[in-house]
Amino acid sequence: MILELIVSALVFPGVLFISALSFFTEWYLRKSVAHMQSRMGPTYVGPIGLLQPFMDFVKLLVVKEEVKQKHSIIWLAELFGVLGISAIVSSLLLLPLSPIRIAADYDFLIYVYLLGVMVPIAMVAMSLCMSNPFVSAGASRLLSMILIVEPAFFAGMLTPISIATHISSSTPVFCEEAYCRSPPYSIFYSSITIGSAWSNFVYAAALITALAAVIVSVQAKAMLNPFNIPEAEQELIAGIKTEFSGPLLAIFNLLHNVELSSSILFIIYVFLGGPYPFRHLSIQGVLVLVAKYITILTLVAVVRALFGRFRVEQGVWILIKYSLIPAIAAVAMASLFNLYV
Repeated sequence: MILELIVSALVFPGVLFISALSFFTEWYLRKSVAHMQSRMGPTYVGPIGLLQPFMDFVKLLVVKEEVKQKHSIIWLAELFGVLGISAIVSSLLLLPLSPIRIAADYDFLIYVYLLGVMVPIAMVAMSLCMSNPFVSAGASRLLSMILIVEPAFFAGMLTPISIATHISSSTPVFCEEAYCRSPPYSIFYSSITIGSAWSNFVYAAALITALAAVIVSVQAKAMLNPFNIPEAEQELIAGIKTEFSGPLLAIFNLLHNVELSSSILFIIYVFLGGPYPFRHLSIQGVLVLVAKYITILTLVAVVRALFGRFRVEQGVWILIKYSLIPAIAAVAMASLFNLYV
């Protein structure tokens, strides 16, 4: 059991898998946005530039020098980055994707803690370990967005989980010898139940509203256009990343990309049932899973290509209007329907 847990954490769906997926995600975003804007994108390293993000990471980690500024605490910033990546890897064990599947009553709250608390704290702490006014300004912008983005993201994610919990409680499952129940508000059991909810008109309306709100929040969590406000190259040089270089910049970029990749994975499982309507380990299931991932990622790329950066107040208002309010409305809609069904 311990060996399986170590393998899951380090290999699949742990560090190696999510890192490889994050490199592919970065490549796909850069390549697709470049095509939309009549540019080439990554080209030289690997077939059609597929290995460019990986080589960029290796170059920063091994080749580039880490510039140390006075009053900066580089080792502490790197530690926070590693803790953030560890939190994301731990959260992946809650998915059916993992060979070791952790499921318990209200394990959704563990997910909220790992991705909604630990990761933002890690990013903000990494930037605050640097002594630079541009870094401080970028961190304050990041905190302003986090206060809206994280509640909106997890309110949106709560919608399918509450629906799946209601469906599971109204359709009991029996083991061979004793009564079994699905843990309430469990990500694992919600992801294997939610597929059937799309056939219900009211549930489908709530799920579509929540999904749109969550995709908007993911755009902001990943600090992609039009929500690249904390970086703001033309205003703050690089904002929260101004003093990052060498291995520290490599760790931050990996944390940033891993968060985006894991967020999309959770959306696919919690909203779309993962490989549903096929079995998880079937060839058709894997193809469906890949197709869903590419579809969500393409939506993110399209939004990134279409919009320029918002001002701080614009970005906060857009997040409230198109992410937080719809997410809360979707939860309320699903909860009311659950009460009367």
